[in-house]
Parts: sequence; C-alpha cells; structure tokens
Amino acid sequence: MKLTMYQGSEDWSALYVDGKLNYVGDHYNVEERIHELVGVEIIQSDGFLLGGNYREDAAKTVEEVEAFDRAAEEVAESASNLREEAARLLALANQLEGKSSE
Repeated sequence: MKLTMYQGSEDWSALYVDGKLNYVGDHYNVEERIHELVGVEIIQSDGFLLGGNYREDAAKTVEEVEAFDRAAEEVAESASNLREEAARLLALANQLEGKSSE
C-alpha cells in the first residue's frame, strides 16, 4: 500500500492510497486516517519521556514506557492510600481530643 498525502497551503489535505483518492479534509483528519490505515495505536501519556523533558530522555522501547507508567500508577496509588490513612488517623486524633471532624 502506497500512501501519498498532499498538503495545501490552507488547512486542507488529500490522501491517496495506491494512487486513488481516499480522504480529503483538514491536515489533522488526514493524519488520523493514515493512522487508521496503517494501524497506529495512539496512547496519551508523557511516560515515553521517562520523567524528563528532552529528546534524549525518550524511552528506547515500549516496554520501558509501560514499566514507567506502571511505576507511576503504583506511586499514585500508594500516595492515595497514605492520604486516606492520614485522614483516618487525624479523625481519630480529633475524636480522642473531643474535637469534631471538620
């Protein structure tokens, strides 16, 4: 399959597949169509930068990104659990001192 995309000077583009018109629309719509045709999986995540901000920080493999995202989820879950425990302990301390929870 040969894909050819023409980008006009405005926002319009045209996509040809094997020489035949397949799609016409805004540039980003044509790019989305290309993603569909070639089976690109798009994942919304900054994890590919592994916590950095530069090109050099990018993960070399998808497995690295997945491991980074899993670790970040585990940290967020642990933090949430600690906050819940802290709220429970604060409420207990207030109860012991005869204060109402606010």
